[in-house]
Amino acid sequence: MEKERLFSVITVCKDDLKNLKRTYHDLQAQTFPDLEWIVIDGESKDGTVAFLEDLNLSNAIWESSPDLGLYDAMNKGISKAQGEFLIFLNAGDCFASEETLIRLKERVRNASDFDLIYGDAIIVFENGEELFEKARGPSYFRYGQPIYHQAILYRRESIGSIRFQFEKFKIAADYAFALELIAQGREALHIPVPVCRFFLGGISSKNTFQILKEVWIAQRDILHVSLGTRLMSYMIHLGSMISKERVPWLFRGLHRLYQKCNPV
Repeated sequence: MEKERLFSVITVCKDDLKNLKRTYHDLQAQTFPDLEWIVIDGESKDGTVAFLEDLNLSNAIWESSPDLGLYDAMNKGISKAQGEFLIFLNAGDCFASEETLIRLKERVRNASDFDLIYGDAIIVFENGEELFEKARGPSYFRYGQPIYHQAILYRRESIGSIRFQFEKFKIAADYAFALELIAQGREALHIPVPVCRFFLGGISSKNTFQILKEVWIAQRDILHVSLGTRLMSYMIHLGSMISKERVPWLFRGLHRLYQKCNPV
């Protein structure tokens, strides 16, 4: 029997071959080979299936079938994963560097008491400019996700039967997923390692008010966060998301100031 791999990287896609190839090449460049790549494709018609058929990788598992959306596909990936830690990199997502997984290996082996382990991120603006984003501490989960979901590692045995609630949350199911673990008493740990490169312009970036509504519901229904805290969280996130997309120079300046004043 093949030994359990340390990392399972789950990638979901649909008619996005160009970005799927970017994620594939990024994984191939990783200096740490002990990973399992799971690709869940939503029955693409753009050549994705032919590309996957030609890969012939011993560490890759894939399927192409109809699904009920992004988070339904991610649930399928969870069911197939065999790694100790799950990382969700959707088509187009990349790790921060070629050494990311080897650096994570050194950290997670000494974090056996933690169920969610997450690092920092590099934001990539549409003009190509990059900005380092340091994650907030674990206590921040009640106010919002402390970093992008691509930078979070989930211990597979800790997930149990928890799955993404794609019928209730169309955009923020990743945040609700993490909150469910926190609500069950699972422990989170921030490690000072850049994990992912986050490219602005995704589905959540284009649906500001919908994601804020869903974050509000997740905070209320899963962690039972107070009304006052939810209102404060809503206004902070609204300002951040609008400035990030519409006034990026202002966002970058305020972001650098925040990071300087609030070291983790």
